[in-house]
Parts: sequence; structure tokens; C-alpha cells
Amino acid sequence: GGADSSPAENFQGQHACPAGSRAVVAGSLEELRELLAAPGKVKAGGSGHNWGADLACAGGEGEESTVVVPALGRVADGSVGESIVVDEEKGTVRADGWVLTSDLLDFLARYGKGWTLRGVPYWIHQTIAGAVATGTHGSSRHGSLSGQLLGADVVLANGTLLNVDGESRPDLFDALRVSVGRLGLITSVELPIVPNAPVRRESTTMSAREFLGEVAAAAQLYTDGEAEAALEALDERQYIWFVPLGVANRVAFEARPGDRGDATREVEGSPAGGGSTTAAAAQYEFGRHPARDGLVAPELARRAPDIRVELDNAVVGAQAVARNMFASMQLPNATLADREARITSTREMALENALHSDYAVFDQYEFSFPLEKAPACLEALAEAATGERALANAFTTPALVRFVGQEAGLLSHTHDGPRVFLNIEDYQSYNTFANMQASLQPGFSSRGLTGRTDPQVGNPEFQALVDLLRSDVCGARIHWGKAGFPRWGFSGPEEYPETWCRFGEVVRELDPEGKFAGASEGTWDFSSCS
Repeated sequence: GGADSSPAENFQGQHACPAGSRAVVAGSLEELRELLAAPGKVKAGGSGHNWGADLACAGGEGEESTVVVPALGRVADGSVGESIVVDEEKGTVRADGWVLTSDLLDFLARYGKGWTLRGVPYWIHQTIAGAVATGTHGSSRHGSLSGQLLGADVVLANGTLLNVDGESRPDLFDALRVSVGRLGLITSVELPIVPNAPVRRESTTMSAREFLGEVAAAAQLYTDGEAEAALEALDERQYIWFVPLGVANRVAFEARPGDRGDATREVEGSPAGGGSTTAAAAQYEFGRHPARDGLVAPELARRAPDIRVELDNAVVGAQAVARNMFASMQLPNATLADREARITSTREMALENALHSDYAVFDQYEFSFPLEKAPACLEALAEAATGERALANAFTTPALVRFVGQEAGLLSHTHDGPRVFLNIEDYQSYNTFANMQASLQPGFSSRGLTGRTDPQVGNPEFQALVDLLRSDVCGARIHWGKAGFPRWGFSGPEEYPETWCRFGEVVRELDPEGKFAGASEGTWDFSSCS
């Protein structure tokens, strides 16, 4: 049966849905149909890993609405065994939508000879249905999880359970790949799997100039018509860019099938360097499985680069914070089981929390821009951060830079070509005087903090950074599942000129009454479509 209703908010207790909204869990198709037949709008929910009520909530202020987690197949103890079906011969896995991506990866690693997803995302604590619906990605030429989708079951507004794949309804399937909950409730997904070979992780520190040069070289290959070579160069590669310091860590992953059964769990020695740790070397409670994911601050591997003292105080302040981050986020080279090599993302996120926010609360933003625009865009960002504009305060945490290949989803960021994704966090909007006062009170909890400031007002450097990203220099889109959407303006026909109206045709077919229109109905404006 369904769980008792509760307030709809994200995993940090922020971005709560308006009054009149509730969150429920539906354990059967019958319960879903009852919800859909009742008055009020409905929206699919998951583990709450989003940073915006506009797209995540089912209705606006005063509207009767329900955020529902479709948990078909979930057993009482929450185990996933009955909700995941692996076909080793076909090389596929089918999972119920409520299963967490982390639990799916764990199950696959232990199943048979050991399997994993073709392209592993950076963040793994959201439901697999939510990950697919919002274009969750890692750094892969194979695209996001949405691009890898082979099939899905979705419950429509009229209660029909529809199985969709690329052969039966290719138009509907490409719309469903990145649907942001607008088309229905995804109850299961099918994805390709590959052998879970050990992965070699190589971490290299370089100057920002070297980082920009490597990306520019790949972008030039793409511009010259060498798309395969460009994507091969960037595949399974990410950069952690400490913008105020002018430094980047390149973290590259390479599968080592020959090492199967002989994966070294010993990591290589840290590079030379000294100093003390900048964060407590103890478990930090973050994420669903902090102990299993090894959320422990590493020892200081090497000194942070010297600060360029000629910069003004605002930049120097940001640099001082970035130095701590640099020291804490040094990753040793290692050959590890696939999942172990890639959970560094969660560890990094935990350290950012510990170092940057007294309340372990943040808003995560992500922007994507075309690969061919990457050289000009990244150069402009670097110059704006440390030049006369001194926007380094927008980068008090390092930027994570990744690359995603082209895919077929109508609302996928990369439907029109490969893109560079830039991810940053905003902690400053929560580190307010009001929150400091609240934290001194007995029983204080970071959930539901009320002292958050509007980043457009309280963090002007960040506002200027977003303006640059959204300008013609970068042509950036805002990630569907993260903060800022659609705060900084959104026009579907302008952002997705080739596919917006095609998506609208599917909306009119599947949800003509707007059951899944959500709190931000204006986002889904197809009035300009003929």
C-alpha cells in the first residue's frame, strides 16, 4: 500500500513545494490509477535529488497536487532483488523506477560475472527513473542515461500502462528519454550493460592553461569533422577546475578488462608534498551509504599553488577557500573495481559540504554548451573570474567539467551535438546571518532553513557568471534537474528549436488535460507550434 503523505521537498529539506502539495509513495498500479483519477495535478517524484520546485512540484500555490513515487514491485524491506532483472545474453537490465542508481550498480556488480552500466553517472543516489527523466550523466561519449535507454514502462494520465521502445513508437520514445515528468509516471526502465571490468583512475594536476588547451584541441578536432577522434579524447574524462587558483585536476578513467580478478585495491603512493589535512579524516554523514562509499577526507597530497597576490581582496578570499579544496581533493592513481573508481564524485561532494557550509546545504547548478563553443566559453569564464571583473567568488567551490556525446532525446541537452557540462555549487546563499543565529538554538536542523538569500541578490558574482554562460559566447542550457531552472529565463522554442514542437505533439497526445503540467505550466508553452 501507499505510504502516508508528507511535505514535498528535496533531499536537503529545501525547495519545498507550495501549500496544498503532498508527497506519497504508490506501491501498485491500482494506487497510481486512483491518484490519477482524483482531482488535482500529479508529478513523479523520487529520492528528492533536485534543486527547484518549479519543475519538481506537481502544482502551484494553493493548488491541490501530489508528488508520487511510483514504487511498483518494492517489497517491505526495501530490497531490490525482485525489482531488477538481468539478461546476460542480451546484455540488458530492467529495473523498477524506484530503485536507486547506486543500488542498481551494486546489484549489477554482484550479478553473475559482474556487470555495470555503459555510462556511469557522476551522481548515483537518485532513482533510476528520475535519472533517466532528467538526463543524468557522467562524462561519456555514449551520452547520458537517457541516451542509453532501451525501453520503459510509463503510466499515462488516463491510467494506461504503456511499454515504449524505439521500435514500437520511436517518436514517443525519443520524447520520453528526457521528459522531466511531463508525459507520465515512469515505472521501469531497460538499459544496456557491459562487463564490470576494473577501471584505472589517473589523476593529474595541471595549469588552467593546459586544461583549456586540451579541451580546445578536442573541440578543434570536432570542428574539423573528426567527431569520433574528439569524443574518444574526452571519453571518461573529467576536470575539477579550481578557477581562482588557475589549476585543474584531470581525472581520467580507463577500463582494464585484462585486470579482471586481479584488480588492485591498493592505491599508489601520494605525490610528494606536505602539510596537514584541511578536513577531519573521519566519516562525514552524507548520501545514502556514507560508510560504504568511503566518505573520508584524504590526507593532504601536495601543497596548493601560491596565491597571485596582485588580485583584489574578493579574488584572494575565493582563492583561500579554493586552496583548502585543492588540498583536500587530491586523488591518488589507482586500479579499482569499476564502482569504487567512480564514487570519488560523492566523496568530493561530501568534502565540499564540510569545507564550505556550516549547514551542509547547497544549491547545485549545471550548464551545458556546445563542444565547438568550448574554447571561447571557457576562456571567457577564466578571464571573468580572475581579470578585471573578478568573479572568482562565483567559484568558491571547484567547477566540475565533463563531456557528453550526442543522443536522440528530443529535450536532451545533446540532441543537436556533443556538449561540455559545467557543474558548480552555491553555498553562499545559505551561509547567512539568520542561519548562523538559528544554528545556535537547541534542536537546530539544517532541514528547512529559512535564511537563504536569493543568489541574484546576495551573490552578484554568480549572477554575472550565469549571464555569461547564457550569452551567445557560451550558448548554455540549464540542466533540467538542477537549480536555476527556469529562474534565468527559458523559452522552449528558442532553446530547442528543432525539437520543442515535436515534444509538444507528444504532450498533446498523452496529456491533453495537463495532469502532469507541474508547478511551472508556463515552461511547457507550445502555443507557438503550428
